Amino acid sequence: MDDNFEATEEVVSYLLANYTNLMTRSETAASDSFSLNRKRRTYQPTDSPWLSFLPFKKYFFPDMYRIDGETINIRQVNALMKDGYDAFIQNWIKRIVTEELDKIHFNCCIRCGRLTRTPLAQQCRFCGYDWH
Repeated sequence: MDDNFEATEEVVSYLLANYTNLMTRSETAASDSFSLNRKRRTYQPTDSPWLSFLPFKKYFFPDMYRIDGETINIRQVNALMKDGYDAFIQNWIKRIVTEELDKIHFNCCIRCGRLTRTPLAQQCRFCGYDWH
């Protein structure tokens, strides 16, 4: 990763809108948990914040959960969540920019240089320039 890379609010929203498919299963579980906590507005850090959202949790081994045939380690999800949402997102961005930069296309306006809404957009949302 380039040491000069800075995840501005614009970059963060672009990556969250277009590249959540690059999240690992544990990162997806943590992201979903943060989302559920925001919707419930009751997030309180506990030993196992994500575990409370698991359906039928009493039927599962307390440290593991299976989603689509893959096993998710609850402790790993909790470790991702322990520093809060902003730290989680910054760590995710650092990981994907380091490990999966070849899968990310920063589509910038050719006139003003700012990010478009999507990787395939052909019109700038800021200056209105259209390159169809």
